[in-house]
Amino acid sequence: AQLLVEGSQEIAIIDIRKGSKDDAVPGSIFMSAGELTERASAHELPHVDAYVLVCEKGERVRLLAPELAAHGLYATWLEGGTRAWKRVILSPPRAPEGGVTPAQAALYEERASIHAYFTDAGTAPPRVKASPVLKVAPKKRKGGGCS
Repeated sequence: AQLLVEGSQEIAIIDIRKGSKDDAVPGSIFMSAGELTERASAHELPHVDAYVLVCEKGERVRLLAPELAAHGLYATWLEGGTRAWKRVILSPPRAPEGGVTPAQAALYEERASIHAYFTDAGTAPPRVKASPVLKVAPKKRKGGGCS
């Protein structure tokens, strides 16, 4: 999702599902699994650094990645498929509660901005304030040691 937000030309997203394309990853190229393997063997796929394969659950495309690799192409898949895309990217993230670390706050804000980008959410998500990180000074030792 972050590469799509940045407008990366380094990847091609290939969706092998049949039917509705309403929940597709933006910019996806649609083709059947058979067409994908045929075009890979004929070197007729777009020239990119990596192919991200997508199906509904992420199971069928896991088997296709090695076939593309056999033709010298780097392919990976969207783990969890379009179901995961809808759950992670298209659903609004839930703000962390309690003692929030700076890393948790940053992850939430990144997910919220990606969600807003793909859903055209007009309002900014609520900001999350990280709890201060307290550092404890080590105790000074008394006596001992070399002289």
